[in-house]
Amino acid sequence: FCEAGHVGFLPHNVYSNFPMNSEMLSLFMMTLRGDAIEAVFMAQMVNVALAVLFVAAAWWAGRVFSRVAGIAAGVLAAMTPWIAYLAGIAYVEPGMLALGMLALGAMLRAGREDTGRQAASGTGSDTQATSGTKDFVAKQWVIAAGLLAGLAAGYKYTAIPLIVVPIALVPLVAKLPWRSRLRHVVLFSLAAVITFSPWMIRNVVNTRNPVFPLAYGVFGARAGTWDAESQARWQYAHGWAGSGLRPGESRTEAVLQRTVGDNRIGPILLALAVVGAIARRDRWTVALLLVFAVQLGVWLFATHLFARFAVVLVVPLLLLAARLVEASRSRVTFAAFGLVLIAGAGINLYALSRLYYD
Repeated sequence: FCEAGHVGFLPHNVYSNFPMNSEMLSLFMMTLRGDAIEAVFMAQMVNVALAVLFVAAAWWAGRVFSRVAGIAAGVLAAMTPWIAYLAGIAYVEPGMLALGMLALGAMLRAGREDTGRQAASGTGSDTQATSGTKDFVAKQWVIAAGLLAGLAAGYKYTAIPLIVVPIALVPLVAKLPWRSRLRHVVLFSLAAVITFSPWMIRNVVNTRNPVFPLAYGVFGARAGTWDAESQARWQYAHGWAGSGLRPGESRTEAVLQRTVGDNRIGPILLALAVVGAIARRDRWTVALLLVFAVQLGVWLFATHLFARFAVVLVVPLLLLAARLVEASRSRVTFAAFGLVLIAGAGINLYALSRLYYD
C-alpha cells in the first residue's frame, strides 16, 4: 500500500482483504515518515502503546467491581507474558485485546446501571424518574460497548466470534425482563456493525463478498479473485488439518499445551481465575464464565488451534482473577493475594525472558 500510494485490492495477498485497523496505523506511520523502513520504530511504539492501553482497560473494567479489583486486574494484565510478548512483534492482537477489554468493561457498566435501575424501581415519581435515567445510561453503555467491539473486530476477523459474540451474550444474564435483555443484545450488535462496516463495504466493492475470503459458500466472490481451488487450500490451512500438530501429538495434547501449558498465559492467572470464580459466585461471574466458555469453544472448534488465537481468553480470566481480591476480607488474605501477585510476576518475567532468549 505504501509503495502503491493507495489502499487497493492486492490479488497476490488474500490477507490484505482482512480488517486492518492495526496495519492502517502502521501505514499512517509510514506516510508520516515518508518511508516504510524509517517508520519501523514509530509503528512498533504504536503496538506497545496498544498493549499499555490493554493494561489500562483491564484496570478500568475491574473497577466495575471495586477499586481494589481494578488495581488487581491492571497489575495482572501488566504481568501477563502474552501482553509483553505481543507488544514486541508485528501482530494485531494488542489492539484487538485493548478494544475488546474496553467493550467488556462498558457492557459490565451497563449491567451495573441495570442493577441500580432495579433497585430504584418503584411507584413514586422520583423512583420512576431515577429508574428511567439509569435505563438510559445503561443503553448508552451498551451502545458504547458495541462500538468498541466493532473496532476490536476491525483488527482481526476472529474477533467477531471471540469478542463480539461472547460480549453480546452478557446482557442475557442480567436481572431484567427478557425483552430488555434482547433489546440490549440488538443495540450492541447494531453498534458493532457500524464500526466494523467500513471493512465490509471495502470488500463488497473489491470482491462482492463483505467478509472475503470467509463465507465463500454464501457470498461467492468476484471472478478472478477467488475460486473453488483457492477455497479448498484456505480450508485446509485454517482448519484442524493445518494446526501444526507434531508427529505423534494428539489434538488433546496440543490443546492443553497451547492453553494451560503455555507460560505466556501464566499459570498464576489461571489459578487465581479458578479460585476467584469459586469465591465470587454471582451473576457477574456467570457472565465472565459465559464469555470464557464461548471463546474456548470457538477456539477449539473453529480455528486451527494456534496458541496466539487463544490469547483472548485472558480478557475474562483477568477479571475473574481480580474478583478474588474482593473476597479477601482480612488483611492476612489480602496480603497473601499480594504475595501471589509478586511471585507470579517473578515467574512470568522468568518465562518471558526464556522465550526471548530462545
